[in-house]
Amino acid sequence: MKRITLSLSAPYVGLRPFEEEEALLFFGRETHVHDVLAKLGHQQRFIAVIGASGSGKSSLIRAGLIPALHRGSLASVGYRWQVCITKPGDAPLQHLVEKLTDDERWIDGGDRAASMASLRAQFTVNPLALAEQFQRRAALFGGEALLLVIDQFEEIFRYRQQNIDEAEAFIKLLLRSASEEDVPIYVVITMRSDFLGNCVTFFGLPEAINGGLYLTPRLRPEQLKSIIASPLALIGSDMDPVLVNRLINTLESDDELPILEHALLRMWNHAKDNGRNRIEAQDFALICKPPATGEGEAMPKLAFAIDNHASEIYNQLTPQQRQIAQQLFPALVERRESRDVRRPQTLQQLIELTGESNKDDVLAVINAYRKGGTGFLLPPMAEKIMQSTLIDISHESLFRQWRLYQQWLEEETLDAAELKEWYYRLGRHQQTGAGWLDDNECHRALQWLNRINRYPAPQRWATRYLERLDFQALKLFIQESQQRVQEKQQAETKRLEAEAALQRQLAEQAEQQKLQAEMFARSSRKKSIWAIGAAMIAMLFSIISWMLWNQAEQEKNRADHARKHAEQLAHAAHANALIATAENLDLVTLDQSILLSLAAYQIDPNEKVEKQLRSVFAALTFQTGLRNIDGTRFSPDGKTVSIISEGKTVHLWSRDVCRPIDEIAAELKRRVGRDLTDEERRRFGVADRVAQEQ
Repeated sequence: MKRITLSLSAPYVGLRPFEEEEALLFFGRETHVHDVLAKLGHQQRFIAVIGASGSGKSSLIRAGLIPALHRGSLASVGYRWQVCITKPGDAPLQHLVEKLTDDERWIDGGDRAASMASLRAQFTVNPLALAEQFQRRAALFGGEALLLVIDQFEEIFRYRQQNIDEAEAFIKLLLRSASEEDVPIYVVITMRSDFLGNCVTFFGLPEAINGGLYLTPRLRPEQLKSIIASPLALIGSDMDPVLVNRLINTLESDDELPILEHALLRMWNHAKDNGRNRIEAQDFALICKPPATGEGEAMPKLAFAIDNHASEIYNQLTPQQRQIAQQLFPALVERRESRDVRRPQTLQQLIELTGESNKDDVLAVINAYRKGGTGFLLPPMAEKIMQSTLIDISHESLFRQWRLYQQWLEEETLDAAELKEWYYRLGRHQQTGAGWLDDNECHRALQWLNRINRYPAPQRWATRYLERLDFQALKLFIQESQQRVQEKQQAETKRLEAEAALQRQLAEQAEQQKLQAEMFARSSRKKSIWAIGAAMIAMLFSIISWMLWNQAEQEKNRADHARKHAEQLAHAAHANALIATAENLDLVTLDQSILLSLAAYQIDPNEKVEKQLRSVFAALTFQTGLRNIDGTRFSPDGKTVSIISEGKTVHLWSRDVCRPIDEIAAELKRRVGRDLTDEERRRFGVADRVAQEQ
């Protein structure tokens, strides 16, 4: 039996979703298509196909459900269908009427622009307008049912923040159209599952989704094998069975289908370019090779296919085109609440963003990434691009898997955040006159200006985030802030230089003082050494002097002792002589004997003298009548003698005349005829009063 094969340019579609005309290549999802048809068959006219990004939602509807409807798989309706596929984008009602009027039956009087304006106005204010207009044209449609496919439905949540009224009018139009039983309108939406929680912002939408929810399942291994091998079989080709199993085992949950489709297309093209009709392991190793990161060896993975291909195209661009690509790709994505969503832009918007003079380079970049065998951007290369054509990435996996794209998005997010920060500071400055940027802020702001200068049209880029932004005023504010910072820095520099000069002067003075102190210290050390030497010599002389003085003192003491001893001997001899004379009463009178004895006692009161004195006093007692003489005492000047008798009576005698003083005083008074004065009494040595009893 002869095998029939098809002649196709490629058995795989790559990163973009399948289209209706590619249904022959759409394998592995037959049961999923049947499940969606079953929901429609149960009179459920609003179907929400929900799934993770990369789960194949769009392809399921475009290449699975729509061809099945045209084949009459929904028996209750038949096979006559008018299909309208649209995306909300930045103008959901406008996009809807544009797609509807692609069919001339929606145009009145041959004027498409007028018909579009009329339909949009009606859709805005009347939720029943679509059903009414479809029913009014029933004769033209000839019994056809209308299928509205709203792909990437999550875009409506972003648009709602810009125009809540139109967004709500769009949702009400869809819900009311699908609820009219007499009008055959069916609505199918595809939406990423991570936006399911946002549906509560629209009244009636959660209830409609709950009634027609279809959660896209993951593919089983046998379904994946069909996706890989069946398209090759259609064109009479095949793949190494070991590689088929390897691909199935290395698939990861994130973006598994778009990554697989893209890698399969690349491997097929590589095998064909090398004259082979079979995909081998070498094709996989080349297309899915690990990036050269220098972090050690890594095995080929399907996840590397998109990054390798996108980077390869980027490296082939001119420097100017690379700069445009760096601005163009982030413009097709919007980051909200840590989620990245597609944001299609018209060709005109992209040209305005990058600069009118870069139009040719913009087209060159777009064509490089949408050409056959690539499919990173939409529309496909076969479709001519006009100024109003929407440019979109073919799948979210592009910005998730292309590392350079992720880097651009991070830089774009940072630049946009700083743009809003500096714009806020400018507004505060304009309101209060304060709020100038400080040194650190100026440094950051200038770095930000340098970064956004990489964009061909920085001002146009800034207006994407702040439509009313006065970019020149913002630049001037940053520049003036920097000028003020520089002036402060210059003033501070001058102050520091003055302080440094003063410090140098003080340091020089301190150095001079240090040198002088060192010189003085050296001189002082020398003087100290001499002083110590002199002190030691002085001490030596002091010791010698003390020794000589001590010796002299000893000699003096010995001399004094000898002198005193000699004096004592002389006194003793003198006293003995006086006593010897006094003893000889034959030679002297009693008075003389008394005087001599007293003089001897005053000179040397020894025992012999005292014995003689007692003997004299005994004679005196006999002569004067003094009795019981107990003792005698001389006055300090030695001129008066106190004689104590009977233990209590004192008699004062003059030593010179050996007579009682009172007798002498009486005799003097008699001679002068008056009392003696104190001076006279002292001069004559007489007492002031007579002796009295003690």
